[in-house]
Amino acid sequence: MTTRLLITSGQERQLERFIQDAIRRALVETELDRGGAQRVIENGGDLQSMIVAAIQRLSRSPVHHFSTKVSPIAEQIGQLHEWFPNLGPADKKIANQPLPLGADGWFAIPRWEQVASTYAEALQTLFEHLRGRDGDFEDCRDRQQTGPDFIRRADKTAKALQTLGEHQKNDVLIIAAQFSRWGEELSKATIIKATGPEEFGLDPFSVGCMLLTHPMRLGNYESIDCLGGECAPVGQFYSGKFDFVPTFRFYASKLNFETYGLSSPCGTYASGFLEI
Repeated sequence: MTTRLLITSGQERQLERFIQDAIRRALVETELDRGGAQRVIENGGDLQSMIVAAIQRLSRSPVHHFSTKVSPIAEQIGQLHEWFPNLGPADKKIANQPLPLGADGWFAIPRWEQVASTYAEALQTLFEHLRGRDGDFEDCRDRQQTGPDFIRRADKTAKALQTLGEHQKNDVLIIAAQFSRWGEELSKATIIKATGPEEFGLDPFSVGCMLLTHPMRLGNYESIDCLGGECAPVGQFYSGKFDFVPTFRFYASKLNFETYGLSSPCGTYASGFLEI
């Protein structure tokens, strides 16, 4: 059975040439020997899948339409229950309160403890959902940097979420928050110090859940700093200090999770408000 192609014969020949040229380039640049070539042949199915995935990603329109519109709270809760089926209810009535000054809207955010036994595991579960949503997510950290010894919530953020949790008593918290404010190129450390007593930076699990329910929030080359999260680098930069900040960045047609030093400029960032 033949499949009718939706491209011209000239486009087909050009794509085939690109792939052939890529193979020749790989043979030269990797200095592939017979043993290595045989291993690639034995994993030919994986190679084909990688080529297919690359064509799928590159063929998408480079224009990524984004929106800062906040979804209705009932819609957010419904989406979270689809991604995390074991979550209990949430109190939607909280979203009927007036928003505090500076907030974009009300957001539904699960307690990470209802998702996994450790914060790092909850974050990995969230990443799997972000990856499964459209296949375009990458955790750019070193594999060694994913454990609990290398990522955590800032004390102020953890205490604020605990306070909100003590009042709401539900698996899903309803939080007044913003994730559209520009840091005006001040350092991340400066912005963290400048937040008032009733405002706190949001951690990567919270921000990731907000992106899960608002997939069009980030446009091309836009990012959101998670100022309520702290990371410790690995390798030659490891000092034992949590002096890096997690960031979600959209570029190369996909969502990426990265870390940057506290002294680096702050772009757009997310924060919550201690509204009880």
